[in-house]
Amino acid sequence: MDLIHVIILSVVEGITEFLPISSTFHIDLIGSMMGILNSNFFTSFTIAIQLGAILAIIVLLRKQLFQSPKVIFQLGIAFIPVGVVGLVIYPLVKQVLLGNQLIEIIAVLTGGIVMVYFAKQYREQTIVNQNEVTVQLSFKEICYLSLWQILAFIPGMSRSGSVLVGGLVKKIPLNQVVLTSFLLAIPTMITATAYDLWKTGSNFTHNEWIFLILGIILSGFVAFFMAKWLLRFLQRPNALQWFGWYRVILAMFLGILFLIKM
Repeated sequence: MDLIHVIILSVVEGITEFLPISSTFHIDLIGSMMGILNSNFFTSFTIAIQLGAILAIIVLLRKQLFQSPKVIFQLGIAFIPVGVVGLVIYPLVKQVLLGNQLIEIIAVLTGGIVMVYFAKQYREQTIVNQNEVTVQLSFKEICYLSLWQILAFIPGMSRSGSVLVGGLVKKIPLNQVVLTSFLLAIPTMITATAYDLWKTGSNFTHNEWIFLILGIILSGFVAFFMAKWLLRFLQRPNALQWFGWYRVILAMFLGILFLIKM
């Protein structure tokens, strides 16, 4: 990887992290198009630059986060089952699933179909201004939404997309699902990044650490503005279906290319 690769991938991460279209899939796709070989550093880079997006959310939702210590505690507890599953399947995700194009295409397609199917019930719901909304879900509902993040260990499923679908299934108000999805990302991605860097960081070169830090900063800057845009975009009645159809069309196109190359 070189500096241009880092800049492009970081911008892609910032744009896609909170969209329900799978940031990991898009980074793998763009990386493959640029000829970047799959390596331990590339997969760690894919995981770690998501930290920038999380820092952006902490800044964006600082009022909602720090004005309610109870919510912080509930988010932490709700994350525990996800963290345990992540520790158990980490080797499988890192060594087998990440970079597997067929698995990613199937996951993107499946998630898109499910999203289109369930999104119809949210056509009349809107998102209120992010500065005026607080988490009003019960602890049980927060735990329920958090468990849907487990699906995101499959590259291509999308963490935010999985949580949104979970909210769709239970008919939880859309503004609450989106806010909770943003906040659940904080313990999830901080833990994932810290664990991966603890396992692999000692093998990085000086330049790779510089690339990683630059990627975190750049992805965070882009993600801040994308998160604000997403909150506005989801006010549209058919917004979730747009994301679902995007996934379906992209997966079908890439699936055809994959079959041609076989």
